[in-house]
Amino acid sequence: MVTRVLSQPAAMSRFDWIMAIFMVVLCLGASLDNWAHFHGRVDESFFTPWHAVLYGMMALFGVVLGSVAVSNVTKGYAWRRSLPPGYMLSLVGVGLFVIAGFADLGWHLVYGIEFDTAAYVSPTHLLLLGSALLAGTGPLRSAWLTLRPSTTVGWHALGPMLLSAASTVAALAMFTQFTSPIVNTFAARTASAAQSADAMTPQSETSPTSSPHVLDLRGVEQAFGVAQVVVQVVLLMSMVLLLLHTWRLPFGALTLLVVLPSTVQAIMVDTYWLALAVLVTGLVSDIVVRLFRTPLAGKRLYLIACLVPTLYMISYFAAMWLTVGIGWPATLIAGCVVYAGATGLFLAFLIDWPIRYSAMLVRSATGSDESS
Repeated sequence: MVTRVLSQPAAMSRFDWIMAIFMVVLCLGASLDNWAHFHGRVDESFFTPWHAVLYGMMALFGVVLGSVAVSNVTKGYAWRRSLPPGYMLSLVGVGLFVIAGFADLGWHLVYGIEFDTAAYVSPTHLLLLGSALLAGTGPLRSAWLTLRPSTTVGWHALGPMLLSAASTVAALAMFTQFTSPIVNTFAARTASAAQSADAMTPQSETSPTSSPHVLDLRGVEQAFGVAQVVVQVVLLMSMVLLLLHTWRLPFGALTLLVVLPSTVQAIMVDTYWLALAVLVTGLVSDIVVRLFRTPLAGKRLYLIACLVPTLYMISYFAAMWLTVGIGWPATLIAGCVVYAGATGLFLAFLIDWPIRYSAMLVRSATGSDESS
């Protein structure tokens, strides 16, 4: 008797939604662990309630993916194709996460618990991040492999992909929080006052900081404050522009993509008022996109690429001015806004121009074939 081997299980909307919700919860669990680190709730032990939430959620990922794979194998599917399109890499990600977890345990036993920036550049933590993203981006890969961008619309069809994409950006935002204006509020009046006081402290001629080759703290933090704007715009707008260029996104998609990463960063240091402020950016951006016909390309893509980060920084500084006050000069504030918009434009060029150039080459080749 010959056993019939089936090709691959079809993608299912319910399965996509379950995996997308798992990814959001996993991201929030990681944010909870980060909150514990920032608020001194973590000791030298690896076995903490915060780690239990994080690893427990990944275990749930593995149980669901593994059970679906086993069930499909019994139905006649090969192991390599026992999950819907895009999800076999998710199962690989779960396996890598387990390996990274044991490696992280060993790392902590040898070197102790990391704090501050060291916790986000630890090799084992970066392996945990990479494997978690591999596991949680199944809905994103599934949409790319199975859905038609020209006809797929609405939250029912695109919701899992959007939740997965927003959680991916949020996870990257967590691991780059040391370059985030939501976390490092250098422009706030209290922070700037401390910088000014330090800069005005008399220094002796023999002091290392009296050297003309050593920057004062105020200048360094202002420069870093501008640089972190560029970093976060690159992380956010890379995903936003890729999705806008490909899909007809439903209303609320940009709000989700903008607010979730900012929220997980705000949770770490309790700057919730800044996360609420960028909600305005998402809503206005959604309204503008709704006026256009998506997917976006050309001038409309460039307009959104500039608008979203520009509004983000304007709402950020407006919220800061209304709450704690701003200590930066107007020139520096305006420069941050310009840098944000310019970075968005540059990313739009990187996404739009290669596709346009490829289309031109295809048209040119087609014209040559027809003329011959």
